[in-house]
Amino acid sequence: MHVRLWRLSDRQTIVIFKLSSPLFSVTFSVNGRHILGGGHDNKILEWVVPKDILAISTARDACITGDLLTAEELLSQDIRTDANNYTSYANRSFAMARKHAWDLALEDAIMSISIQPSLVGYISKGIALCGKGYIQEARATFDVATMFTNQDSITSHFLLLIKAIAFFNADQHEEAMLLVKELTSACRNADLLGCRIVEATRLARNQSIG
Repeated sequence: MHVRLWRLSDRQTIVIFKLSSPLFSVTFSVNGRHILGGGHDNKILEWVVPKDILAISTARDACITGDLLTAEELLSQDIRTDANNYTSYANRSFAMARKHAWDLALEDAIMSISIQPSLVGYISKGIALCGKGYIQEARATFDVATMFTNQDSITSHFLLLIKAIAFFNADQHEEAMLLVKELTSACRNADLLGCRIVEATRLARNQSIG
């Protein structure tokens, strides 16, 4: 008898925990670092999750590590559990966008907004529209997203940066740089690393073309 921990992306077994008696239930601890099980002997068994797989325990972590297939699987699982989970639709849209699956990204973004209009929903839709080359529609979508910032400066600056990156990736370089300048002037005392990344990318692209 054993407990098998497997990876969603490729259905491969990661680790097997052996036990001496049958279990009635198994679950993760709140922090995701342990697996707990209980059986008819009224004892609670505990196993430590290997550290090398903790990094992909959530969809967010999977996206960060570039394991987009796992991220998609986890988010799809969330959606199957709760069909009205608009944030999972939006986040799956982001994962699809990173895979350049623009049609699927747009479909998920639209579904997210149809369930609950939100900042994350309109951002995901704007990115997907940029990816498909629908620049005018993307502008209008990002404008709607502005309505969900609640005039919070940090959120507004974040949205500006997202727009700049999305338009730059859609080859709208002049518009992207105007957004970078707007962001730079709006947050002089903030960390401008994001702005510099976009500017560095522009310079590198120009040098490669030249």
